[in-house]
Amino acid sequence: MQRIPSHEPNIPPNKHHGNTAAYALSRLPNLDPLSFIILGLMVLIATPPVLRVALGVASFAMERDWLYVFITAVVFMNLMLAIFVLPSIMHLHANTQLLRLLCPSS
Repeated sequence: MQRIPSHEPNIPPNKHHGNTAAYALSRLPNLDPLSFIILGLMVLIATPPVLRVALGVASFAMERDWLYVFITAVVFMNLMLAIFVLPSIMHLHANTQLLRLLCPSS
């Protein structure tokens, strides 16, 4: 399999290419400023809706309104899947499509 050259020769190949959160976390021990900025932006974007839904689950549970606990828990699980699981799946799918385009079977 042939390696595609990078457009940016000074940046080494990264095993987390396409997964911004994994890249940012992997670069934190090196005190990479960009990784701190990326993680800060992700926290700022994700905190209000996720926190609101999580507090909604707790609030409805305290009121013993089990129907709304269930509905809000489903919404919370959907948020977690959209934030943590779907980006990885989409990245794998994009890599598969690119591989098929670059290396068609004979």
